[in-house]
Amino acid sequence: MGRILDHIGVALLWRYGAHGLMLGLCLANEARPAPALPDRVLDALPYVQWVARHNYHLWIALYFPPA
Repeated sequence: MGRILDHIGVALLWRYGAHGLMLGLCLANEARPAPALPDRVLDALPYVQWVARHNYHLWIALYFPPA
């Protein structure tokens, strides 16, 4: 039983160590600006100020009822 617990402990340490390493790499790259990607849909749609102002609230109102 002791060997199984040792293996489980090593597996958990490996998992959290790998997760911590990847999280550190992700957070280190958060400061880099992302490349601009062309978006043909956004280029074709007009900018609507009130939609931009209330976008989050509209998203919540339309997302949560079906969920």
